[in-house]
Amino acid sequence: MIMAAKDYKICFGWRGAYLAKESKKTPGLMLEDRREISEVEIIRLIHWWASKKAEECKNDVQQITVGGEPVVEVKLLKSLDEF
Repeated sequence: MIMAAKDYKICFGWRGAYLAKESKKTPGLMLEDRREISEVEIIRLIHWWASKKAEECKNDVQQITVGGEPVVEVKLLKSLDEF
């Protein structure tokens, strides 16, 4: 059976982050149909997000906040296209 992209979500395990289908019977439990998200993919996703926000805000430093408090600051130094 082929599953649609909407059936997958990012799940966190004790060894890493996964793109996985979640159990309908036990929410929070990943099914075997999953793959680990690599560190490079995570970094590229964060860079893409920060680049998009930088264009909107005209600022190369972006903050990720939780409850209004900054928890992470991302500063764009170079384009990933250079690598």
